[in-house]
Amino acid sequence: DAFQSSYLNINYNILLYDCSLKKSEQQLFPLAFAHPTAIIMGSEKNGINRDLLKVCDAKVRIPMSEKISSLNVSVATGIIIYEAIRQRQ
Repeated sequence: DAFQSSYLNINYNILLYDCSLKKSEQQLFPLAFAHPTAIIMGSEKNGINRDLLKVCDAKVRIPMSEKISSLNVSVATGIIIYEAIRQRQ
């Protein structure tokens, strides 16, 4: 929940990123994943809880072709985790 996420952020200095489809948000690939990071993924139906969104450090989106409107949450999670691991090697 939002309280636990805020606790992680404040007490453990963990960045919280939420993955969003909104075009106005920050793109995935310029982000640096060298710092400890938690990635928040919402359900495909309801997205991410509004209270949780308030404590996230950045709203991240995966750049996609205009022909693709969304990705399955497991596919999106895999892409983000792959990028985080790639940067840390």
